[in-house]
Amino acid sequence: MSLLGDLAAREVNQTDSTKPRAHQRPRTRRGGSIGDVLALDNLPSVAQPAIQEGKYVAKVIEARLAGSEAAVGPFEYFDKGTMATIGHNSAVAEAFGRPFNCRIAYLMWAFIHVLVLTV
Repeated sequence: MSLLGDLAAREVNQTDSTKPRAHQRPRTRRGGSIGDVLALDNLPSVAQPAIQEGKYVAKVIEARLAGSEAAVGPFEYFDKGTMATIGHNSAVAEAFGRPFNCRIAYLMWAFIHVLVLTV
């Protein structure tokens, strides 16, 4: 992977979610949200990596403001699986390293989303 970016034209981040120094990256002008233009470890462009990286970056900022930058290690992504609805009572899911489909996947999707809404 080069400093130019990945196949989705996202700029590649370092392991602590910072961008390479100005002299190490090409000059580019990009629009859109940060999640659309930054990449780290070829993670998918979906909500879960963005949520986890956002929490990590908050910890990095807190540590830097406190003067203890070394206290936070590199970003580590925890894959919780993937789910998508296809229609009423039909979905696909991958969880615990196993694929699921149809009604069981739809019930998994519904359970997880109701659980998240109550938190």
